[in-house]
Amino acid sequence: MSMSRPVSTLIKRKWRVLKIDEAASVAEAALMMRQNNIGSLLVVDSDGRLAGIITERDILGKVVATLADASETSVDEVMTSEVITVTPDTTLEQAQEIMNSGRMRHLPVTDDGLPMGLLSARDLTEYKLRLTEAMAREQTELLGALEENYPDITHIHRDPATGRVII
Repeated sequence: MSMSRPVSTLIKRKWRVLKIDEAASVAEAALMMRQNNIGSLLVVDSDGRLAGIITERDILGKVVATLADASETSVDEVMTSEVITVTPDTTLEQAQEIMNSGRMRHLPVTDDGLPMGLLSARDLTEYKLRLTEAMAREQTELLGALEENYPDITHIHRDPATGRVII
């Protein structure tokens, strides 16, 4: 496990891509978000190609705050249409850099304009946690093996200049 793995590593774990047609109402989008306990949806055009993304913030700021009628407002009126996307082959590290620099919580994954998934900041955080836990287990096992095979070892430390373990 590493951050050099492709985005598809995490997208494959999701069993479906939640999307909504750009002509649907904001009320439909909000209902779909609530039913699926998510904060955004990919928006597609009539050809199924990515047209944008609609988030809770879009709905709150452009519909609720303006007292617009959510059932009469279409998704394409409030969605973010200038969307940065990545491909399934983009590394997780690259995706995280894009999300951080663009201050994004959601990053659509597309293949030739067709939505393949949506990478979230939460997905990356959970992946990094699993990665850190796996590294900690490996280090614990290594130290246990050193102690078992070399009982005379009294001190183990890491050289800060080289990163090497010194016994």
